[in-house]
Order: sequence, then C-alpha cells, then structure tokens
Amino acid sequence: MIFRREQYSVVRCALSPETAALVHRYANLPETEDQTFWHAETESWNRYGDPLGDSILLQLQKIVEEHTQYNLLPTYSYLRNYGPGSVLKKHSDRPSCEVSATLCLGYVAPGPWPFFVESRDGDTAVQLKPGDMLVYMCGATIKVRIQRQSR
Repeated sequence: MIFRREQYSVVRCALSPETAALVHRYANLPETEDQTFWHAETESWNRYGDPLGDSILLQLQKIVEEHTQYNLLPTYSYLRNYGPGSVLKKHSDRPSCEVSATLCLGYVAPGPWPFFVESRDGDTAVQLKPGDMLVYMCGATIKVRIQRQSR
C-alpha cells in the first residue's frame, strides 16, 4: 500500500469540483471576528472548528480510512485561506494529529500552489486541483508550501 510505504497519499476528487467550488466560495465570504482569526506567520485567514469544515471532516472520514487502512477518530477541522504573499513554512503537524489531510477547495491563480512532501526519496511536489486531498502521517511527513508571489 502506497500510504504505508510513503506515509502520504493523494486522493483525486475526494470532493466533486462543484462541491469544492461551493466550499471555496464559502471560505472567501467576508470574515467576522467570531469566526476567523488572522495568522501572522502564514499571512492567512483561518477558521478553527468551523461547522462546514467539521461536516467535511466527517464526510471524508471513510475515504481517509480507506487510504490509510486506519480506523480514525476525527479531532478537528481547520480552514485556512491563503492569499497573495501567504506562506506555510516547512513543519510537522502536532503528534496528536497522527493522520492529517489537506483538501484543495480552489484558488484564484494561474495554477495550483504545490505542496512539497518530504519522503525517503527526497522532496516530492504534489499538485492538488480543487477537490483533491493530500493525506499524510503527521509525525513522519513534513509538508511545505512555496510562497505565492504577490499579484
């Protein structure tokens, strides 16, 4: 199994393009202080435990379990909206996550913003289209985004 060997897997069309577009529009609605917070290090708007994010977490649980061959307990959702100048530095998610997933909802750019996954064979670029999901072991796999150039 790819996930067990590489400690990450790409799931194409985890959400339909239409559903991804709907959630992308939702994520870009004007933020309110009770729903979102600004993360200065990544220069992005964030929503922790958003009801729609939690719903997607539960909706995709079985797909993630199929790809990882683990029975999982959903813990939290985190919606991050990147814009021009946003960056996510090389890091590992907290160990309590164990398995995480990053879901591309959409972008306003000429092309996707690549993720780089550190694996035994070096860094692997992963391109996600709207609806695609990257599933990875948090303790073992480090994910990186390249800084998007300002418009």
